Amino acid sequence: MHPRGIVGWIIRTLEIIFGIIVLAMAAALVANQPSGGSPSQINYSVFVGVFSLLSWFYTVGASSYSPEGLGSPIIVVILDSLNLLFYFCGGIAMAVAMRVHSCGNTAYVVTNGITAGSTQRCHEGQTLTAFLWFGRTPPKSPGHCSRLIGVGFFTYLVSAIMTGLMSGGSMSMRRGGGGVVPQMSSV
Repeated sequence: MHPRGIVGWIIRTLEIIFGIIVLAMAAALVANQPSGGSPSQINYSVFVGVFSLLSWFYTVGASSYSPEGLGSPIIVVILDSLNLLFYFCGGIAMAVAMRVHSCGNTAYVVTNGITAGSTQRCHEGQTLTAFLWFGRTPPKSPGHCSRLIGVGFFTYLVSAIMTGLMSGGSMSMRRGGGGVVPQMSSV
């Protein structure tokens, strides 16, 4: 079960768009690695993109065809919470590895392990970081990476909360569909 109505479909649409962009940017960085293996932060970002797309297909498919079985709210909330955690960790890992400076700063581009001396890789890394977080830099201190507002992170947070709230108390792991709870009788 996913969040209902137009808001639910908007959230799920944003999730697949961000998943595709994260996967595309991370895969481009892996493919364009000049020497050696790609940094672990980029490999993790590939995992985040793949996991978010696979869980999106499962969630939408299972919620549409089997809302009480495979698409039960508890499974959807667990998947959304895992995506929330993975996007959060990916955003932190990329922000720390990139140290987000200007791609016009030659010293930064040459010494950073993610950029590997390429301004194109610098822009791709910053785009990947932005879509994991979709944040902004405070106007007082250019290049400083705080006050990040995560849209990739945020969509999964909203989705998990809305699924939990809209489930109408049906998030029980118990089979059998409830029933009458025995009452204590007066002695």
